[in-house]
Amino acid sequence: MANTCSCPPEGVQRPDILLRKNSDFSVTITIEIDGSPLDLSGYSVLSQVKDKEGGNLLGTFICTVTDPTGGTFQMYMAAADCANVVMSTAYGWYDVIGVGPLGERTCLVPPAKVYVDAGVTT
Repeated sequence: MANTCSCPPEGVQRPDILLRKNSDFSVTITIEIDGSPLDLSGYSVLSQVKDKEGGNLLGTFICTVTDPTGGTFQMYMAAADCANVVMSTAYGWYDVIGVGPLGERTCLVPPAKVYVDAGVTT
């Protein structure tokens, strides 16, 4: 089993995300390489929020591959978990890792910023 994470293909974006403490967070992402979906058959997907790259764990997304051959997965965090993401700086970091059937790890989304908003309605 490999312990390294390969870099994503050139051109994969670094999408910043916003968590609202009073709302569930959900996003569906499709990974494409040169206009074709990345086959995620046999892969699981992992993603965490940390205060800095390699830093303290602040939250974990539930990730589900929804269309393996279409390269699509969903990231989800419940409102109660979003409320527990407390940052000591203006933003934290997340990335998305795909884990293949033999344990190989591939970076699907490179490290990008996570912002947390308190929201208005409780």
